[in-house]
Amino acid sequence: MEDFADMKMVLKGEPCTNDAGEVVTPEVAILYGDFIGSGYRFYHCGFCNVHGLSEPSAMPRKEEAAPAPPPAPSTEEVLYRK
Repeated sequence: MEDFADMKMVLKGEPCTNDAGEVVTPEVAILYGDFIGSGYRFYHCGFCNVHGLSEPSAMPRKEEAAPAPPPAPSTEEVLYRK
């Protein structure tokens, strides 16, 4: 994956430094790389979440065993019902 953080458009020259190496006037630039990187990460996370949540529900499920039928009444119960 490419890192977009270093992408920028320089509007006004290089930064000026003094003899000690400290930056006196920084360069004027539009740092659009962070914006593109954030958009890419947002899209990637959303895509993975959607497909990660939808795939398990699309998988075939194992059929559950049918519950056992209730036991048949005993002969005595059948005789008493008549």
